Amino acid sequence: MKALNVRESLFWSKMKISIDGYTTDADLFSALDTDKGPGAKFKWNPGPTIDGGTLHCESQSIVLDRTHFTTSAAGKWQ
Repeated sequence: MKALNVRESLFWSKMKISIDGYTTDADLFSALDTDKGPGAKFKWNPGPTIDGGTLHCESQSIVLDRTHFTTSAAGKWQ
């Protein structure tokens, strides 16, 4: 979850200082990398979606909610 929140913050910051700036949460989420990489123990099912998803690691799973990006704050997974 920490990695997802760091990605959200970094991506939001990058978009805020870009020439195009902030557009919409949907645009930003579609470009956000939520993949845990090949062979990773973490798998999404269902999700991830703009509102969250269920993250599985071996026999454990957790339902994560996602708050949306705004013009003044990055999105956040909790």
